[in-house]
Amino acid sequence: MLTDYLDLLHDWRECYKPTSPEEPLDERFVEALHMTETVEHLTDCVAFGTPQQKADAAARLLSGSYLLMLEERTDRLALAKCA
Repeated sequence: MLTDYLDLLHDWRECYKPTSPEEPLDERFVEALHMTETVEHLTDCVAFGTPQQKADAAARLLSGSYLLMLEERTDRLALAKCA
């Protein structure tokens, strides 16, 4: 789940970057800028972290429906991947 969302973020960062300063920012580009670092950190913690880091990452993902939001967002916007 995290890696799917991270793949989308990387794609969006490239596909939807503005080509000029006057061009309005696409919401997917903005989301990629805001979320990439956080999702990379969580992915690293889950994959390579200490048991405490893994527990903290899991707690963060499960609190406040964060994981559900990521899953919904990934499913809903996967179709918009570099259209």
